[in-house]
Amino acid sequence: MALIGSIRKRSGILITLVALAVGGFVMMDMTSGGGGSRGGLFDSGNTLGKVNGKKISYTEFSELEKNMGRQGDTYGSRQQVWNYLVDNTIVQDEAKCLGMAVSEEELMELEFGAPQSLSPIITNRFADRQTGGVNLEMLSQYKQAIIDNKLNPEQRQFWAQQEKEVISERMRAKLTAMVSKAVYVPTWQAEQMYKEQNEKMDVLLVKVPFVKVPDTEVSVSDADYSAYIADNKGRFFRDKAGRKINYVAFNVAASSADSASYYTKVAKLASGFRAAKNDSMFTLSNGGNFDGRYSKRSQLSKAVQDSLFGGTIGKVIGPYIENGTYTLAKLVSRMSMPDSVRASHILVAGAGAQKTIDSLRVLIESGKARFDSVAIRFSTDPGSGAKGGDLGLFGPGMMVKPFNDVCFLKGEIGKLYSVTTQFGVHLIKVTEKKKSSEYAQIAYVAEAIVPSRETSNAAKDKATQFLASNRSVEALKKSAEADASLGGLQVSQVVDDNGYDIGGGMNGETSREIIRAANKSKVGEVFPQVFEFRNQGEYHTSRYIIAGLRAVLPAGLPSVGDVKEDIEADVKNVKKGDAIKAKIGTSKDLNAIASMYGMKVDTVKQIAFGAPFIPNVGNEAKLTANLFKQQQGGTTDAVVGRNGVYMASVINRASAVAPADLSSLQKQFASETRNVVRGRLIDSMKKKSKVKDFRADFF
Repeated sequence: MALIGSIRKRSGILITLVALAVGGFVMMDMTSGGGGSRGGLFDSGNTLGKVNGKKISYTEFSELEKNMGRQGDTYGSRQQVWNYLVDNTIVQDEAKCLGMAVSEEELMELEFGAPQSLSPIITNRFADRQTGGVNLEMLSQYKQAIIDNKLNPEQRQFWAQQEKEVISERMRAKLTAMVSKAVYVPTWQAEQMYKEQNEKMDVLLVKVPFVKVPDTEVSVSDADYSAYIADNKGRFFRDKAGRKINYVAFNVAASSADSASYYTKVAKLASGFRAAKNDSMFTLSNGGNFDGRYSKRSQLSKAVQDSLFGGTIGKVIGPYIENGTYTLAKLVSRMSMPDSVRASHILVAGAGAQKTIDSLRVLIESGKARFDSVAIRFSTDPGSGAKGGDLGLFGPGMMVKPFNDVCFLKGEIGKLYSVTTQFGVHLIKVTEKKKSSEYAQIAYVAEAIVPSRETSNAAKDKATQFLASNRSVEALKKSAEADASLGGLQVSQVVDDNGYDIGGGMNGETSREIIRAANKSKVGEVFPQVFEFRNQGEYHTSRYIIAGLRAVLPAGLPSVGDVKEDIEADVKNVKKGDAIKAKIGTSKDLNAIASMYGMKVDTVKQIAFGAPFIPNVGNEAKLTANLFKQQQGGTTDAVVGRNGVYMASVINRASAVAPADLSSLQKQFASETRNVVRGRLIDSMKKKSKVKDFRADFF
């Protein structure tokens, strides 16, 4: 009682303490990310995404992107990094549930073991560009530096992240192997699969294309659109929301004035080119190309074939237009050489390679060793080394220039030659030369015909004025259709928040900017800026883009309004198909049906149920399914397919001959199914996981 009385006297203090404790829990939850979908109050916007409740931080993503290195374009590389982080989280969670792990001994074998035991992560990252194998020397140096604790901070970070990747890849391989090895194809299934692949039939077939019914004879309602979407759920169903963008492209092309300017510029170089003593230096100084390669007449452009190949040495032709450039061409040299050569080589790379090659050469020329035996033992080229150095037959220009010159210009059959390339030092023996032809050395000077700044600015001004006059997608559409020079309104493929490809050959940075604008806009709005797009490898703007948000497609099936314009022709074809089918009625007379629509009856042979692609018809699965319900002599009902209405009669149905060894077929089918498991397992697990993606707020 005394205790209770004491508590009552201090109830105010107690309430304060309880309030502080509750507040502490709330603050802890907010700061730890439990208070919102992205992160806590003090998360500092560092959460890039979540996988089954586990965060992927922007910091983690950036460090991994740096370690993995850029592969291809920026956005493609980022997608690879994101996929790795999501897949890794899912695999690690599953592995933990199953009790799977990678031991220290196993990890060491994956990182530093025999070449055949190394992780794919290691073999890719430590690939030797010269030999095509693994750079074991570099790998060994890393191992020793780890043992001696001599890695710098950046190297330690790289290796620590790489170990995570190695472990993740191994766990994924174990998980996939465990599931794929559970695949079993029973006898009855193997028999059925074999039958589907090998039971064939020949048919008489008539096709009535949809165009035989004019558009004016069919009308479609929203109910027809809804039915089409419901019948084609696989085509329209989306795992996540997407957006459709309308855009107008103002192409930027060189004007006639631009073209004339470049012609004059190139033409002025002709006399200097003709008089040049150093063709390589002249072409290098004037945007041209001279690699010293010899080419046959048939390998050259028509202008060079007709006007230069047989001319006098030093002759210059042009300017002529080739691949969008004004080009000058000069005949530097002409000679007869073999059309192909067969040679063997011994390749030695690394320090002391020349001394080793010299020693091997003395050994072979003295008769103390055979070339092929030495190649098998000493060559670092694994492909030809195993064949005694034999490279087989190859044509001019297929090998790097120093190697090519020895084989085609200098080398005599049976003699040995030493040459150094970027791959190492080679000992070469030419063993055969095929018939000779005339070859020529051509030097080129070229100037690309690209839009001038004035031309580009004029196109941008037109686009800017167009944007000012069209602030809605509907207005954009009307104006684009009214201006024949624009080619109408373009429609992007469906893109998600993190996409970087809107279709039409547009991907990368500009496409990403357009999609980011779509993420911030309302349906029907035109984005407020003109976008500049450059073709890959070009430095000038190829088109200016005005774009707007056409629709937002929710996860699941779209509404009729979202896809109506896209599927109008398809829905009309369904209605046309129904009209054709109704007109045919119960008739089974193929000749009468063909005559009715001005078509003909064709014979189609070797149709298989397991291959719905029908020769000269296409992929018509409905037709194939209906055919294999028929016995010999039977005729299908009218079938509305993808490209028309079909009717067919079976004139020959050949049963599949029983397989000689069903057990081997079971193994084959099981192997094919396991390959499907390996390719789709992680994606299937991903669909069952809760993945939240906030990358659109960062990139």
